[in-house]
Amino acid sequence: MNVLSFGPRRKRRLLILLLVFFLVPILALLPFRSIQIVVFLPLLFWINIAGLPIALIGVPYFEVHEFGAVPQGAIGYSLITLVYALAAFFLSMTGKAEDNKSDHD
Repeated sequence: MNVLSFGPRRKRRLLILLLVFFLVPILALLPFRSIQIVVFLPLLFWINIAGLPIALIGVPYFEVHEFGAVPQGAIGYSLITLVYALAAFFLSMTGKAEDNKSDHD
């Protein structure tokens, strides 16, 4: 299986995974205060699931405080986003393989 080959099934799987992983931060950016209050706790978990391991290995763009890892600036948030994007990319390789007619010839 070629890691960089994207058939229709894998594209759909990747888009669904990206939507699932980034739904909480997208909802937190909406200008509605009631939605921001509801997604505050899930957003803390979203940041800490990827941020704590990165902070504990000593990356200087994170500080560990009472509520977990606190990203310092845009680079810290970019690293968290990169972790979730890579997770979605690698998880999109799981599942049933594509049916290629050219492989059977």
